Amino acid sequence: MPTAIESVTRLTEKFENRTTLRAVSTLTTGRAASSTLKRTFDITFSLFGLIVTGPVLLIACLAIVLESAGGPLFIQRRVGRNGKIFNIYKLRSMRAASASEAFKTAKDDARLTRSGLLVRLTNIDELPQLINVLKGDMSLIGPRPLSVDETDYIKLDLQVSPSYSGFIPRSRPGLVGLEQVNRTRDLTYYERFEYNHSYESNWSLLMDVQIFCKSLLMCKHVSIAGGAGLAILLLVSAHVLHLIGV
Repeated sequence: MPTAIESVTRLTEKFENRTTLRAVSTLTTGRAASSTLKRTFDITFSLFGLIVTGPVLLIACLAIVLESAGGPLFIQRRVGRNGKIFNIYKLRSMRAASASEAFKTAKDDARLTRSGLLVRLTNIDELPQLINVLKGDMSLIGPRPLSVDETDYIKLDLQVSPSYSGFIPRSRPGLVGLEQVNRTRDLTYYERFEYNHSYESNWSLLMDVQIFCKSLLMCKHVSIAGGAGLAILLLVSAHVLHLIGV
């Protein structure tokens, strides 16, 4: 099992071996960030998602605090739109004293708690990021935000310019994105930035719908939120139809 450093080293080597690097991004603001309809959907779905997944989150939080000391949330500094730093929220999956998650964490990491392993396997550790979407730090669909430490590593150690296309998001980073729904293996930074660039330069509402539909099948946390919401809608609809005698 490769360590976090070994995994990052391989990514570094693959990135530096590429010869067709775009030096400067032509994007300045990101069309996705200026869409009122996209932002309206983000607010509506994130609020609805927090309501329908609330019981799941409460049970998970209780399990986390009962198993190990500390709060139920892990907060990490991430790089958002145009380099703005924000705090991202996740369910804590490690013991509080060691919850300084690296770029990658092995599945058999000794710091993982039993409840933490479960929330990671189901991906519900990502659900608190709906708070970030509601606040406007993130969008439901967009480039995946890197941590501040990882961003500094790429800039300083890999010597990649912040203006490199797809590196620093020009739109709100997303809970899911083009990268996640197309991933079949660990991606290099170069490949991740290619997906980010492709999303931001070709963005449309139809693309967001396509990514969202794919994520329902491929991303467990989206499936949980979407499935719970669909179940509630069906129950409410059935109740309304019963009341009106249909």
